[in-house]
Amino acid sequence: MVIQSILTESGIVPTLEINGNNQNESLSCGKISADDLGSNNNNIKIIGATLETSQIECSGSLTIENSHVVANEEDHSNVISGDKINIVDSYVEAKATTERYEGEVIRSNQQINVSGSQIVVSRALACQEPVLSDCDFSNSVITKQWNDIETGDDVTKTYVYGKAALKEDLTIASGESIEFDSSASIANLDKLIVKDGATILIDGAEHKHNTNGNITYIWQDDKEHTKGVACKDCPIGYVTKETEAHNYNSQGFCTDCDAYQPAVLTTDKYDINEDGTKDAVYEISNAGQLYWFAGLVNGTLSGVAQNKSANAVLTADIVVNANVLKSDGTLNEGTFKEWTPIATSASPYTGIFDGQKPHNQWIVFQSRE
Repeated sequence: MVIQSILTESGIVPTLEINGNNQNESLSCGKISADDLGSNNNNIKIIGATLETSQIECSGSLTIENSHVVANEEDHSNVISGDKINIVDSYVEAKATTERYEGEVIRSNQQINVSGSQIVVSRALACQEPVLSDCDFSNSVITKQWNDIETGDDVTKTYVYGKAALKEDLTIASGESIEFDSSASIANLDKLIVKDGATILIDGAEHKHNTNGNITYIWQDDKEHTKGVACKDCPIGYVTKETEAHNYNSQGFCTDCDAYQPAVLTTDKYDINEDGTKDAVYEISNAGQLYWFAGLVNGTLSGVAQNKSANAVLTADIVVNANVLKSDGTLNEGTFKEWTPIATSASPYTGIFDGQKPHNQWIVFQSRE
């Protein structure tokens, strides 16, 4: 951590700079102060630092840039103050835990400029003063916590301005609220948790989740998938989820998530190696089961161990990618399934695949190539 004073040509020391080498270094200390000496305003600049302190106070300009600053003050209501405050690309948490003095937790004589940052500001004492001075917010998330002077209840409200990104995880608990300004959004919603009972607002109007958005399916296992229904125009990307059984069609593919129908394992029907004993053999009767068996041998089935020596019997004719070509020989429009061969020269297949030639079973692959 580098702490230095910057000299002007006249030899006065107007700025205290705390430089943390892009947050690779941290500082924990008591009050940081650059008070007014005579007629000169003294500035503080915090750049690329991780800083824990009780209070930051300066008579001039306070700049916090690309930093993580936590300030907790027990004896004063003003935790961060300056004649002018600029907070850019930073996480700033300012908490006044005193219950004796009224005042703004983050106070400036001029409008505070906050850009690309996440601010958490809270005060324990119930009073009429706001928790922070007038601000100009852009691409930022601001959480305000205070005690309501009329009800005595603790209140937490979060506001989102512009295209914001959270610097730290944020949870909106039951009874709390998060309000999005017009067209505002949070880029990294994985850092946001909104609990049941929390209120979501857009331009002051409460948002109720709906099921009018896109539907997605996520494979879970051979029996089930998760159906996700997105809330349309939802600022937090809410998705209703439910588990459903696969709906396999006659080709052996789930009509919703395109999962493969598992081949049927038998242990008492086939002596596939003709040694006088029944073997473990998978029966394949459609394309989905064929793709599933290829995944079993190749080790590409999620949650299923690879088995390069699995045996199989073809019990029906299978056509994959029918009608690829039109009658004139040109390609038909549509989506066709890619096929990955069973095993490779580097990882050979050691089981037995019985095409049931005496029963005239066959597989046809039609390709776009």
